[in-house]
Amino acid sequence: MSYRAFKQSWSGYPLTSPSFAINSSAAYASWNGATDVASWVLLGGSSEGAVSATRGETSRTGFETQLQGLDDSDSFLAVAAMSSQVRLSLLLALLAHLAQQS
Repeated sequence: MSYRAFKQSWSGYPLTSPSFAINSSAAYASWNGATDVASWVLLGGSSEGAVSATRGETSRTGFETQLQGLDDSDSFLAVAAMSSQVRLSLLLALLAHLAQQS
């Protein structure tokens, strides 16, 4: 029995949405299997329908990226995965930005 392996260029486009998590001091984004994500854009707004203002763009730093631009002025946050060419996903993960501290 013999096995062959070939090294080739490929791109991964997962069927799942990106993961997005926030706590009281940071926001994180990841998309398992997506090979073309170059950066993440953090978007914010006062309501779910008003999430459009860009709060910051952060270059991807491996599997999970800590996002820049988080502040307490937004009630809702979302992320957009960006490649160097096109927007891969827009507003795929939407979470209410709630203070975790009591």
